[in-house]
Amino acid sequence: MLAITVTLAVAAALSASVVGWIGRRGWRLAQLILIGIVAALVLWNVVLIFTDLPTGIQVGVGALGGAVAAGMFFLGRRFAARTAQARAIAAMVMAAVLAALPVPALTVVAGRLPELPQAAPNMEKTVVDPLAYVRVPEFVTRPNVYLVGMLAAVPNSLLARHLGGSASRLNTYLETGDFRVLRNVFSETYPTRNSLDLILSLNRNYLLDLKDYVTGGMVSGNTPSPLLTIFAMNGYETNALYEDTKFGAMKGPFVDHYEIAQRPSICRDGFVDGPARDIGFFGACRLSRAFPLSLLRPSLDDVFSEHLARLSDIGSRSRPQLTILQLRPPFHYTGQKLADVDSAAVRNFAARYETSAVDAAVNLERLVGQVRTDDPDALVFVFGDQGLGLSQDLTADGRTPFFVHDKLGVVGAVLPAAACSEYLPAQDSTAILTTVQIVADLIGCLAGGESIYPAGYEHRALIGGETFLLSPYAYE
Repeated sequence: MLAITVTLAVAAALSASVVGWIGRRGWRLAQLILIGIVAALVLWNVVLIFTDLPTGIQVGVGALGGAVAAGMFFLGRRFAARTAQARAIAAMVMAAVLAALPVPALTVVAGRLPELPQAAPNMEKTVVDPLAYVRVPEFVTRPNVYLVGMLAAVPNSLLARHLGGSASRLNTYLETGDFRVLRNVFSETYPTRNSLDLILSLNRNYLLDLKDYVTGGMVSGNTPSPLLTIFAMNGYETNALYEDTKFGAMKGPFVDHYEIAQRPSICRDGFVDGPARDIGFFGACRLSRAFPLSLLRPSLDDVFSEHLARLSDIGSRSRPQLTILQLRPPFHYTGQKLADVDSAAVRNFAARYETSAVDAAVNLERLVGQVRTDDPDALVFVFGDQGLGLSQDLTADGRTPFFVHDKLGVVGAVLPAAACSEYLPAQDSTAILTTVQIVADLIGCLAGGESIYPAGYEHRALIGGETFLLSPYAYE
């Protein structure tokens, strides 16, 4: 807030001085200089907003913006008095400056970033020690480990119950591949950022005790996490891959690599909040996502190909690697929320989900094929990061089975199927599991059976600041 206040004061002082300077100096020269300033600011904003589009589009939109600004100046010169012109020019300079205020400019360039720049650690907000919540065991084996989160990856039993559908192609691939597919698996919370935060926390009390925590901060390494700390202290290099800046605009010091698959843009998550994106920058963020510009953005296939390129690099490194990767498709539901199962009301979504699950299966098969080629001894855990999202948020009716199954019921599968078999339930077991619990069990496997938890710790769901056991909600 102090930085914004200072910037506003400087911009106001600059504008005031511009008005006075115009009155004392050459009017025509002053106009040309000020037109140049505004045009440069317009072009800079265009680069920041449209940086994830092709360069030709950036240049075209920038030229159009500059032409509009120049046209406004010359119209003002023709039809307005000199004092009014001076004030208008000064106001436009200030507006252009203010339009750029929310931009963390150093994080955005007009080219693909191999990795986001690192932010300085803010330890004032991290007032708890992650190692006070888990023990750090010594690993007896160190394969590369891949934690692959998939948006709304849900088992067939819940798809049939909530969508009235048959087996998804994604689940068929998991069932017929070399995976140990686990039953009755739940995420401990939702949505995606919160779900991954709990996995990286390993112990929900750590997450609850953090002060002023920004969700996603552990994935981007801006807040230390017990999971990454355990692996780092066992000699691992840590990686987090995502399609854009949803988990943070800058890499923090608590992960070795935080990489995104698209050029960053201030219009994406992590830079500017949603409402500000809609009204800021003179509406350009909304324009940049409208047809036909939307057709020029990288497709999810392009994003996935970029992920594969990063994974190939990771698989070639000499140190053991921990990689956290989150993928789309499938997709969760975004329509009118339901109070109970109503397959007729979500028929269109069911068809879309079925199609997206086919694409998800193809992607996962490609990913597994590459990992096994580059890294045949790798340990892979595939999991849903949240459920379908059909249901209303928690209401006075309480945690109904429909609500819990819909929000938290997910897929969980370990590759290869024989890996860590003595530490995981049998495939036909119906014991309740959570994604956090499975990750902790895999750590125990690498450590030869040593638990990371204090005595008596139990895995519970965490919703709305309250926890509850999932044992009454078995769905298989």
